[in-house]
Formats: sequence, C-alpha cells, structure tokens
Amino acid sequence: MSHLERFCPGERWSLWDIMHKLRADHFFKAYEQASVFHQALTSCVGPNEINFQSSSIITQRNMLESLASELELIGMPSSAVCVRRAVDVLSTLPDGPETLGQQTKLISVMDRLRLQRELAQATSRIADDFTVQDVLILDARKRMFYNNARLFGDDVFAKFQSANDDIFEAGMCLALDRGTACVLHLMRVLEAGLGALAKTVGVEK
Repeated sequence: MSHLERFCPGERWSLWDIMHKLRADHFFKAYEQASVFHQALTSCVGPNEINFQSSSIITQRNMLESLASELELIGMPSSAVCVRRAVDVLSTLPDGPETLGQQTKLISVMDRLRLQRELAQATSRIADDFTVQDVLILDARKRMFYNNARLFGDDVFAKFQSANDDIFEAGMCLALDRGTACVLHLMRVLEAGLGALAKTVGVEK
C-alpha cells in the first residue's frame, strides 16, 4: 500500500508522513547491479545450464529485495512486482556442483529466460514510472534541518518532550522553504517553553 493511500479525513499529517526519503545511493546501486546482472544473463547464450557462485546469487537477491522495497515505498508497485518475481526465481535455484571449493547455484535455461524477462521489464518500467513521479532534491545547505529531531540540542530534546514533534516539523518546513509553517511550529515550541517558565515562577499560563 502506498503511503499516500493511508490518508484519512480529519487526521493530522506531518510533512514526514506525506514524504518518503529516497535512499538514492542504495537505490541506484541496486538498479545498476540489476542491469549488470541482466546483461550477464543475456550474454549467456545456448541451451546449457549455467552456474553462479552461491554468494553472488545471495548478494544479487538481497540487492533486488532492497530495490523492490524502495520501489514500493515511492509508489512504483508494477516495477516492484517484476523485481520481486526475479527475487522469487533466485530464491528457488537448486544447488550446483562445487567449483574451486565454492558452492554454486544452478540456473537452468528456463530460469535464465525468466530472469532476463523480469529484469528487462523491471528496468524499463522503472524508467517509465519516474516520468510520472515528482522528485524533490534537497539543498545540501539545508540538509541539517531535514529529518532532525534534535535541532535544539540534546538538553531540549530530553527536557521538553512535548515540543519535540514541533521542533522536528519546524526543521522539515525550514528545509523545504515553508517559512509560514515553520513559524507556526516554532510558536508551538515557544508555547511549551513559556508554559515551563510560568510553572517555575508560579503564574498562570
């Protein structure tokens, strides 16, 4: 289920709820490895089975699982389905003979063709899906404000827990150039501080 599909009328949602931070380095590394693996399979021609080291298959499967999860989180389910079908194929490969002391996995011609098909469709769909996605690139100078729950330091975080959510949201808004919303959250933070001050000096809020 997409994170946007969880919205319900009447509920309060933060910027963090409606945005997903794409782990770009992990995403593109996994995408690149899927493309390389697809090319390696395509270069294997003929009616013979092929052997891959088990460790290589495990690494590839983990990368593809990571890619599929990321695709689901950013709203690309059809691409994720293709990737997960490739993962399913890799997960059911039988053991092959040991080669130079290394355990191998046996890829039949049928499994090779299935993997080629799913990886080709996945890489093609990912490119297509990105044409209907809006991707925001955060200014590096504002990165410290984004997704930072301790903007005012550890002491404030520990002693003013009621203000933590608003401090977090103020930072998110500042990072995304939402000045008015940032001030709104900071006023709520100020209210928590004034409330503590009022209690200390014994006056009504």
